[in-house]
Amino acid sequence: MSILRWRWPSRCGPAAPKRSRGGGFAFFVQDNGAGFDMQYADKLFGVFQRLHYQDEFPGTGVGLATVERIVSRHGCRIWAEGRPDGALLPLVSSPRPSASLARSAPGRSRLRASPVPASLPSVMQPIVPLTLETPRLTLRGFEERDCDALHEMFSDEFCVKYTIEQRLAHWQTWRSLAAYIGHSQLRGYGPYAVVEKATGSMVGPVGLWFPIEWPEPEIKWSLTRRFWGCGFATEAAAAVQDMAAAVLRRTRLISVIRPENTRSKAVARRLGGTYEKTIPFRGGEADVFAYHLSDGDAPPHR
Repeated sequence: MSILRWRWPSRCGPAAPKRSRGGGFAFFVQDNGAGFDMQYADKLFGVFQRLHYQDEFPGTGVGLATVERIVSRHGCRIWAEGRPDGALLPLVSSPRPSASLARSAPGRSRLRASPVPASLPSVMQPIVPLTLETPRLTLRGFEERDCDALHEMFSDEFCVKYTIEQRLAHWQTWRSLAAYIGHSQLRGYGPYAVVEKATGSMVGPVGLWFPIEWPEPEIKWSLTRRFWGCGFATEAAAAVQDMAAAVLRRTRLISVIRPENTRSKAVARRLGGTYEKTIPFRGGEADVFAYHLSDGDAPPHR
């Protein structure tokens, strides 16, 4: 059960099997950590759903959701039983044993090779809508055809001044485009390509962003300079904020902004963000603006 070995806390015991009804097995791991109230058990495997504050126990609310997806891909299910006093018992049930698992020696099993499927599933199915609509904009997934439009932004020194801080060659822009698409594959969400309805122009990326060096998921935006001052960043980011609250039931998001980037700070404030703290970031500093989406509802946008 490599799933249960994957970054499982060291205070947990080894995965132990027990026979379940229907001929399969249920593997369980007992944890003597924080525990939880069973009335919130349905939140454990939801994306961004956490039952403790960040300063109590670090985490993102993505790990268990990823485990649940992996388990379900293998035809199994996962659930947890716990108590507020600290007991946590995650369980994974397996399907009934099939003919492909043959007994080769006492206490040993041999797994016969299965043919590789014609098409392998993607790393992560989308967990957010593929497109969003606003009065003036369509937000959709990035495609290779967006490379030239994206390069207009990445080759402009003013557009990259407070982000990657250097202009990109065209081949480097292609790799950045691949990173946007890869982020969506790995996380199940990522930046949208924002398209102006009136002209069909792709104006830049706006969406949820959570690379490994980010403290927590953020709303990001970055537009080609000729579309600055049109209100597109606020309009698109507001749609993403509303989606995160309604679909992901997210109650908090952030934006990581360089202290000198006054334009992005103005967008963050229009979205209801408030300055929270300054953190070390990529050899310098960045200001964290927080959006608190009470009860899963986004605040009104100005």
